[in-house]
Amino acid sequence: MTTSHARFTLSLLLAAFASLPVVAYGRGIALASDASAAQAIAHTEAWIKANPKDTAGYRALAHLHALAWAYGETIPLADTLRPDSLPLFTEKTTVLVSRTASRESLLWWNSKAVPAGDRQDRPVTADEAKHLAASIVAYRKAIELDATDALSELGLGWMLAQEGKYVRELPADHFGQHKPTDAELELQALDHYRKAYDLRAKADLAGEPTYQVDSQISAKAGVQILAVLAKHPDAAKKGEVQAVQDVLKPLAEKWGGLMARPQ
Repeated sequence: MTTSHARFTLSLLLAAFASLPVVAYGRGIALASDASAAQAIAHTEAWIKANPKDTAGYRALAHLHALAWAYGETIPLADTLRPDSLPLFTEKTTVLVSRTASRESLLWWNSKAVPAGDRQDRPVTADEAKHLAASIVAYRKAIELDATDALSELGLGWMLAQEGKYVRELPADHFGQHKPTDAELELQALDHYRKAYDLRAKADLAGEPTYQVDSQISAKAGVQILAVLAKHPDAAKKGEVQAVQDVLKPLAEKWGGLMARPQ
């Protein structure tokens, strides 16, 4: 398959995966509210200290750092912090966080920090770069605790791709002695997208439709796989592009619309 054909097919699949209906965590629409990233992170770190083997704690910590990377020190959460639970994320707050897209802020109605429409990109601050690095560390810890944690694999791949996207803006000491290229980081991300996809593809095809945030992990991972392979066709395994497309097509038909976008 040619690169141009792969990109054309990817665009068709993205059209099918264009939107995600707003359905909450079994309790109606959860309105987002402004929250302090520092407070939410401290809350989650305390949770992890009390529950050091809890994969969900590290995954939540990674997600919070990712949101701080994307939004700054004021982030959207679905509710106030509760002593007996991890932070709750909104229906639109996927692990595929972006510094520019509006999707995560669609339910951030009461926020004065985010105007209507897409958020504008901005220079990367030193603190935001630290959040990016911390998110990657926390996702790796979650996977270390649970090798079947597909959502953390997806989140880790995305954050590595974010490093690649902003590699020229990150501080000189961000990567240590070896500064990878954007291509190297994209291919590192590809490894984790593949793991997330492999872990969830069969279950997503067999499962009943649900529109909870990040429920269609294999679909989101598959879209990212195709996006990376469109840029790096030599990295594709034999028959991989077609195999992923053959899964994404029935998923798109089955779920009737998903929030998935390429990096």
